Amino acid sequence: MAHMRVHSGIIRPSLLETVRSHHNDRGSALSVYVDIDMHRWGGADAARIAAKTFFSEERERLHRADIGRTDREIFEEELQQAAQLALEQVGERRTSGLAIFLDSQARLAWAFRLPWPVRNRAFYGPRFVLWPLQQQLALSPRLGLILTDKDDARLFLYHLGELEECLRVEEEIPGKIRFPEPLGELQYMRKHVEAFRHHFARVADEALALYEKEHFEKVILGGLWETLPQFEARLHRYVRDRVIARWDIAVHTPLDQLAERVRREESNYLASLAAEAWKLIQDRRQQRGAVGPEQTFAALWRQSVQTVLLEPGVGYGGYRCTRCRRLHLSSGPCIECGGAMAPVHNILLEAVQDAVEQGAEVFYWKNSELNDADSIAALRRF
Repeated sequence: MAHMRVHSGIIRPSLLETVRSHHNDRGSALSVYVDIDMHRWGGADAARIAAKTFFSEERERLHRADIGRTDREIFEEELQQAAQLALEQVGERRTSGLAIFLDSQARLAWAFRLPWPVRNRAFYGPRFVLWPLQQQLALSPRLGLILTDKDDARLFLYHLGELEECLRVEEEIPGKIRFPEPLGELQYMRKHVEAFRHHFARVADEALALYEKEHFEKVILGGLWETLPQFEARLHRYVRDRVIARWDIAVHTPLDQLAERVRREESNYLASLAAEAWKLIQDRRQQRGAVGPEQTFAALWRQSVQTVLLEPGVGYGGYRCTRCRRLHLSSGPCIECGGAMAPVHNILLEAVQDAVEQGAEVFYWKNSELNDADSIAALRRF
C-alpha cells in the first residue's frame, strides 16, 4: 500500500498534471472527495460521524457494483485508508474537505486539503477524477510576489494561504565610489546604473518565466520605493498588467512576515471584487440581482449564478428538497417539485457547495447591507 499523507505547500500545475495523466489499465484508480467541515456538520464529532457514514455507504455501493472480487478488495482497502486519513484531518486549519487519490497497485497516493465545502463523492476507474479539485482551486487567486532592489531579488508564489519562494536572483553591482576626476566618476557611475538595469531586466525575464509556468492571476511588487517604478517599467506586459499592489519593503524580509502581509493583501483584493459584485447586484437588481436567501436559492436551483456573496462566520439551518435538491428556509413541500424536505445544519454552506459545483465565484464579505439581506446575495448570469 502506498504511503498516504496530506500534501503540504502550494498545489502546482505540474503536480496536477502528474495526477491527471496517471492511467491504470485495470481500472483500479480511486478518487475520493470527503466533506469534513465542522461548521457544516455542527462540530468535530458530527463531522467524523458524517465521514464514517459516507465511507460505509461507499463500501455498500462497492458490494453492489459489477466488478471483480480482486478489484473490489483493492478498492475496499483503499477506502479504508482514505477514511482513516479523513478522520485524522477533521479540525485541521483551512481544511473543509479532502481530495484523495489512491492507486495501491501503482503505489501512488496523494491527498490535498480543500478550503471550501465539497460534496462527498467517490470515483472508480482507470484515471483519477480531478474536476471537483480544480473547481476548488479556481476559487482562490494565485498570486505572484516579486521583491527586488538593485542587486538582489526574490520571487514567490502564493495560493490558499501558502507562500513559497521559487527563485533568488543575486548580482554583483559596482558600489558608488568618489573619484578625484569628474570624468572617471561619471564613467564609473554609468557602469553602476547599467549594472542594476541589467539586474532589473534579468528579474523581469524570470518573472515572465514564472508566470508562464505557474499561471498566477495577480502580482505584488516590492522593494526600494525609489527604484520600484524603474523595475516595473521593465516587466513584460503579461506580468505588469496583473500588478495589484506595490510595497516599500526590504528584499530579505523573513518569509513568515511576507506571508502574513500577502494574506492581508489577498483579503483586500477579494474584498474589492466582492464590493464590485455587490454594486452590480444593486445596479442590475431586476435583471441579474438575487438578494437574500430565497432569491439566491432560486437562482442556484436554476444554475444561473455567476457570483455568490456571503457574510463570514454566519450560518443558520434550513432544508433541501430530497427530489430536486433545491434549498429552502421552510420545511416544505418544495415549491418547485412538491418533494419532501430534509433538514440541513448550515444552509449557507450548502449554498456554497452548490455555487462551487456550478463554477460560480464565491466571496466572503463583511458588509452591513449584506447583513440586512440575511447574509447572502448573488449576481446572476441571466
